Order: sequence, then C-alpha cells, then structure tokens
Amino acid sequence: MTSSKPVFPKRAEYGSARGAGSTCDPVTWEAAVGWLASARYYWVATSRPDGRPHTRAIWGVWRETSFHFATSSETVTGRNLVHNDWAVVHPESAVDVVIVEGRCSLRTGRLSAQWSRSTRRSTAGG
Repeated sequence: MTSSKPVFPKRAEYGSARGAGSTCDPVTWEAAVGWLASARYYWVATSRPDGRPHTRAIWGVWRETSFHFATSSETVTGRNLVHNDWAVVHPESAVDVVIVEGRCSLRTGRLSAQWSRSTRRSTAGG
C-alpha cells in the first residue's frame, strides 16, 4: 500500500479533547508517519466481493511510504484483496489517529518474509 502526502484538515473540524470550540494545529504528515512507523499492531479493512466490510487486527511494518503485512490467499483478507485491491489501514491507537487508504499489491519473496519475521520477533519480545 503506498500513499501520497495528503492535506490534513484542522483537527477542530472533528472536535477536540480540549473542549468545544477550541482550535488545534493540523496534524503534519511527518507526525502521521511517525505514528505509523512506531506502531506494532494495525487494523486493516477490506471489502468482500458482495461489498460487506471486513476488518482484521494484524502485525505490520510501515517503511517510508508503504505499509507491509502478511496474509494468505486463503484468508478472508487475502481473498478480498484478490477481488478488490483497495484497503484502509490504521494503527491501533485511538488517541494518535491516522487512517490511510490505498491500493495493495502482492509481494512475494525474501524481503517481505524478513520484515514479517522481524515484526513477529519484536512483538513477541515486547
């Protein structure tokens, strides 16, 4: 999944923890990337062929402008991505919220497997 640098609206447009009517600075892309890169767990949302949504918690890695995760073509997520390559991903945090939409592409080979193993080791040890 790759992304381009989006324009973020003012946080106050969605409400604020500081109270009604307060203004917040917009979230910068650099801050959003920091949240994505520091997360261990993410939610990925895909669509079934009949249009119903499917959401799954997964381990993943944000590298530069792409999100990497492993799934099998035999899982609901894998079958959904074969049918429709669009997905939504966000870290588990409900405080530092960043939601990324994009297209997924199938990658096979050693690099993806290394990222997957590395993530599992750090998650299990953390």
